Amino acid sequence: MYAFSVISRDLHRCRTVIVDRRSTVQVHIDTSLIEPFEGRLNALYQFVGEMESDETHSDVTGRFLKARSYRCVDGLDLVEYYRADDARSVYLQGRSEDCSSN
Repeated sequence: MYAFSVISRDLHRCRTVIVDRRSTVQVHIDTSLIEPFEGRLNALYQFVGEMESDETHSDVTGRFLKARSYRCVDGLDLVEYYRADDARSVYLQGRSEDCSSN
């Protein structure tokens, strides 16, 4: 789970570029299914959708997500959010190891 900041919008092509503040990874978002998406620059959002291949979008290098839903998470305490996400990952990893040893 990541919280992304909007860094650019192309209203005519229904495209948004977001960046993860922790890793600086950029993701291109197809917002055609969630329009009207009124994403504010530098606001924090979470998106749910399908990752698509680079071949589908030849004009985009890197990751591309076809968004199906989103939520604004402005005001989220990112330090606590990432701490909780890291704890969740450790817990789930421990559960998968327990299941594989049975």
